[in-house]
Amino acid sequence: MFIGEVSKKTDIPVKTIRYYEEFGLLHKPKRSMSQYRVYSLKDIEKLLFIKKSKDLGLTLAEIKKIIKRSSQGVDATCCLVHEVFEEKITDCEQRIKALKETKHRLSERLHHWINPKDAKNIEFTICPQIERSDASEERTS
Repeated sequence: MFIGEVSKKTDIPVKTIRYYEEFGLLHKPKRSMSQYRVYSLKDIEKLLFIKKSKDLGLTLAEIKKIIKRSSQGVDATCCLVHEVFEEKITDCEQRIKALKETKHRLSERLHHWINPKDAKNIEFTICPQIERSDASEERTS
C-alpha cells in the first residue's frame, strides 16, 4: 500500500507517518519503481499500536522503547509496559494534585475579587486580580 492508503486506514496524517519513520518508530519502507513508499499490513498494525499507545498518554520516546523491547519477546515487553504504566499513573496523580491546587488558587481569587472601582486605589501593572501576592488579602477600599 502507498502512504495515502495507509493514512486513510489508520487515520494518521501522511506527515505524521513520515515523522514516525524519521523518529525511528517505523522502519524505512520499501520503495516502488517510481520511488513511492510501499507499506505492509505489519506497518499498519504498528501504526495502530502507536496510535493506541498515544491515546494512553505514552510519549513517542516511550513507544519507541517499547517497540525496541518487543524484539526480546512478550514477557520483556509487557514488563516494560507495566513499568511505564506505573510511572504514568504516578505522573497523572501528581498532575491531578497540581491541577486541584491551581483550581483552589483560582477559586480563591474569584472569591476575593477586587472590584474594578476599588482597583484604582491599588498599585498594579496590568491586573490586580493576578498581581496581588495573596488571594486571601483583604480588598483595598
